Amino acid sequence: MLIVYHIDHLEFNMSSEKITFQRNLICLEDLNLGSGSVTQVRGTTSTILTKINASNFPYDDDFSIKEKIDSLDNTLYVDVNNLPVYIATPRDASSLNLVDVIWIKEISSTEWHVYYYDTIMFKFNPDTGDLILDSSLFDASVADLTSAYEAADDDVATAMTALINAETTARAASEAQIALDYVAADLALVSSLELGTASRLDAGTSALNVIQLDNSAKLPAVDGSLLTNLPAATAPAGSVVQRTVDESTAVTSYSSLIPRAGSAPAITEGTQLFSRSFTPSATGNKILIKFRGSIHPSALGVAGAALLFVDGTFVRGDYARASINGTTYPLALTIEYEHTAASTSPVAIELRVGPAITAGSIQFNDNSWGSSGKGVTMVIEEVKV
Repeated sequence: MLIVYHIDHLEFNMSSEKITFQRNLICLEDLNLGSGSVTQVRGTTSTILTKINASNFPYDDDFSIKEKIDSLDNTLYVDVNNLPVYIATPRDASSLNLVDVIWIKEISSTEWHVYYYDTIMFKFNPDTGDLILDSSLFDASVADLTSAYEAADDDVATAMTALINAETTARAASEAQIALDYVAADLALVSSLELGTASRLDAGTSALNVIQLDNSAKLPAVDGSLLTNLPAATAPAGSVVQRTVDESTAVTSYSSLIPRAGSAPAITEGTQLFSRSFTPSATGNKILIKFRGSIHPSALGVAGAALLFVDGTFVRGDYARASINGTTYPLALTIEYEHTAASTSPVAIELRVGPAITAGSIQFNDNSWGSSGKGVTMVIEEVKV
């Protein structure tokens, strides 16, 4: 750096003498800063020069360098060991600023402050190295940071929830598909073993169970009423292979007249008392039909009649008329008929009753022994031939 002082013309009047200085140029090498003197050679002559005191150099318009340095509190720019903390490097000479520093100030043994020039940046505990939070140092930035953190936290929570839901949905779909694949594989395996659908049923005597023989190779006790086409060898000839019973205990009067016309009555005459569809177990077996009942005519001269029809055809009938008051003395009606099964198709059996000869009514189950003594029955039995 070159420093040049321009002195054009100076005049001093000292009493009667006049001293005149002419303009000259003084270069940096001619300036000796410090204290004391120094000998310089000018051409062939050695000249003793007094050093210029640097503290008298101006710092600015108001201070000298010495005054400015003396005004600085140097203790603010060093750490507890009296070492400089940090001094910013100026970009160029014009930006030099002796107070452009970062420095530390000890407040207590557990609290130090870090400053940039005269502005506090943060506080910390030198023993633990932890920051000391002070919201006043951050003003609104704390709230901004909190809001930003909460927003980011919400975003993370939303993203995680969406991710978990997607994973749950995918896992459920995967598990459902695995279950379907397993069932399909199971069905394919069962099919390949040719075990049939019964292989997946439980053994027992409950509904939809497969019957299992006991230790004696015998069937368990189950309802066999639906069994048909039993082998003939299972029962000897004359055995009753099936039997049904219809009974009525109601005290009921019947008044639909059954006329005696000298010909077979129609199935529409009288009133139906019993009706049964009976399925023979084998062709040629005998179907025995037995009817029993006691009646009370409504008046003397009123007779009672019973008619038996098989597959809509009249086959047997019974007629009873009292010579005395029938309302006091009951009359018995009895029918027995043997039908040969032409096939194993169901047989329609119907019994109809009503008064005959004289209009009136007949009443069943009206007796003096109470309900236990009442009863009109139709028994059907199949006998093996």
